[in-house]
This record gives sequence, C-alpha cells and structure tokens, in this order.
Amino acid sequence: MATENTAIHQLVNESINNGTALSAQEIRDLKEKNNKAVKLYKLVFWIAIAIFNVFLWVPMPIAAGLKMGVAGLSLACAFILPIYGIRKHNKYLSYLEETSPGPKKSRASDAGRAYIESVRQEGRAFVKAEVDVLETSREATRGADAC
Repeated sequence: MATENTAIHQLVNESINNGTALSAQEIRDLKEKNNKAVKLYKLVFWIAIAIFNVFLWVPMPIAAGLKMGVAGLSLACAFILPIYGIRKHNKYLSYLEETSPGPKKSRASDAGRAYIESVRQEGRAFVKAEVDVLETSREATRGADAC
C-alpha cells in the first residue's frame, strides 16, 4: 500500500527523519487548523449564495446581462471552491484521526522504530498518517537500496 503524499504525510516524514515524534499539541493544532479551514469554506459558500440571491432578485440599475454574469460567477464560486476545499481538509482530518492498534514495528524502518518508541513514551495514540508512513517506511528503504 503506497502512502499518499499530502502535507500531513510530509510532516510525519520530516519528524521521522528528525528523530522526534509529533507532539499531541502539534496534532491538535493541525486538527484545529483544518477545522477552521472547513468552516471558512462553508462561510464562502453561504456568502456566495447570498451574493447570488441579491444579484438575481434585487432590482438594480445595472444591465441584466451583468447581473446574471455576477450571479452566475457567485454561484460557481459557491459550489466549486468549497467542494474541493472541504473535501481536501476533511481528508486531512481523516488522516489525523487516532488509531487504536498503532503501526507494527516489523514493518517500520530503523528510524520508524525509534519514532514508534518515542510516541509510546509520550503516551499518545498514533494517527492514521503516522501508521501509513511508518508501515511503508521499510518498503521505501528497501526500494531505495535496490536502486
């Protein structure tokens, strides 16, 4: 199973390479940041819908074509931007969910094993992105050695 190359996975890779585990506070901050982004995209949706309704229904002394153009543009912004943004940040939030079993040490590289120990000493649960990266880290080092 190949890991995805998201910002969350890159952060986990960097922390493994640095030899330090992500702290619980860093993970909470990432979750909070992604939750704020989802709320912002929802706000963009409602603002764009309000602009759409204003330009569609309120009589204004501007050309009808311009009104319809702005209404159409706001409707496009209401659906296109938030859909992609909310999907992306919900995906990041799913990578930040805690997993109960954690990664298997046998599937991790040497640096991954040290990372697993540091997380266990910290006393926090692993997140899905850590499990993805750690369980494929041994395969990645094997592939690099074979080249």
